[in-house]
Amino acid sequence: MIKKLTKDNSIPENKICTLTPSEERFFFLSRFCPDSEAFNENIAIIFERRLDEIFLKYAFEKVIETQEILRSFIYIDEFEDPTLCILPEVFFELDITNSNDSSLNYHNTQRLVSDYINRPFIIYKWPLFRVSLIQVNNKSILTMVMHHIISDGYPSFTILINEVMYYYELISKGRDDKSILIKKIIQRSQITEAHQSSLYLFKNKQEHIYFWKKYLLGSNQNINFSKRISDISGYQYPYFSKFIAKKIRIPKFKNYLYDSPQLRCINGIDKYKFFFLSVLLKLFLDLFNQKEVCVGLPIFNRDNLEEIKKLIGYFGGVLVLRSKILENDCFEDVLLNVIKNYQQILPHANLPFQEIVKNTDQKWREIHKTPLFNILFVISSLEDMKISNSFSLLNPSITKIPYSIIFSINILNNDLISFRIDYDRDSFHDDDIMLLISNFQISLQKNLKIISNKSHSTKLLLSLTKKMIFFFSLIKFFNNL
Repeated sequence: MIKKLTKDNSIPENKICTLTPSEERFFFLSRFCPDSEAFNENIAIIFERRLDEIFLKYAFEKVIETQEILRSFIYIDEFEDPTLCILPEVFFELDITNSNDSSLNYHNTQRLVSDYINRPFIIYKWPLFRVSLIQVNNKSILTMVMHHIISDGYPSFTILINEVMYYYELISKGRDDKSILIKKIIQRSQITEAHQSSLYLFKNKQEHIYFWKKYLLGSNQNINFSKRISDISGYQYPYFSKFIAKKIRIPKFKNYLYDSPQLRCINGIDKYKFFFLSVLLKLFLDLFNQKEVCVGLPIFNRDNLEEIKKLIGYFGGVLVLRSKILENDCFEDVLLNVIKNYQQILPHANLPFQEIVKNTDQKWREIHKTPLFNILFVISSLEDMKISNSFSLLNPSITKIPYSIIFSINILNNDLISFRIDYDRDSFHDDDIMLLISNFQISLQKNLKIISNKSHSTKLLLSLTKKMIFFFSLIKFFNNL
């Protein structure tokens, strides 16, 4: 079991590590909004069964034992440089709420979870993650919250929940502590400069800086939907956010994308990223005449280094995609533009974020917003989560966001996606967002038909061509007799 930490945090056993450029990025951003909940990453899972509290606590303790990042916090050394301090032992506390009260309905539970995830972390103190378990009747709601400096979102949460459920299932089947093997992985303190050179661009730095200066020169990062609320009322709202979430059923949408001529050669989740992002950009043009948009696209870097695939942490960054759309562009033009644009910026993707900010003009930006872009587009898949029993996700509200708007798309299965928009109340009217939501599903169906019809036409033409070649081959054969 994990023992309680002594009061002296400066014991020799503590490990001190230099921050990776990805961790430096969020330390850099958190300086603008210290002790803010805006950088909290969270997931809330509803289990259709009651989880055993003792077994669950044991499972989390095992994961904390193997994942050093869950025992870490930011430490400022004598040279005023931020470092990562990893504690040898910590006391983990599982926050438990038990209720058999039938009045605790979905909305009340959602409020409890929302309050929990919106409590800020102090990055100079442990812990930078926390876990809550709400037991309601025959269901359990498991909420996990991590500061973004130690988590890259869904990849980290997928690793965390898979490892927790692995240990939970073993102990619940009667295995004793000594017979349970702890998974051996590379530790966060073992991520050396040699590893980091595989993840980040340290060579030809000036060449990459020159690219981003040229790429973002004169870019329009503002979003021009309706007139801002503060412009109308004269009152400047704080950057509190609202959200709208819904599930959309699209029968066999994956099959359509795999058959698309434009997306056939695109691998992995990028296939879905390009399609859904193109749908949104086309809506910006059609509904709000927004011809240029700067969008932040998270990259995780987990495929670049085998050792970090099973490591919780933040090793990626954000690509800034500057999309320019012409007034007469059809959906296929927008899709091809997104793919071409992405392939153009990808070789320069891993230049540390703060280096791009330092070397580009940021005079326009609001101090409480992330530099370089105002829109964050996130796409993820729950299919990698190894949870044996049926489960669903809760959608808690986020009090503050460091962007104007966040689009989150989660692929649930072959026919179902969840779509969520978190938006800054000072940047948008509710009517704008409702218009966007109502047109999104229609646009999805419409554009899937467009690319699938083109795919069908291509297949038909290919089939016809093959038949003609065969026919002429037969004629040539008989003429040679």
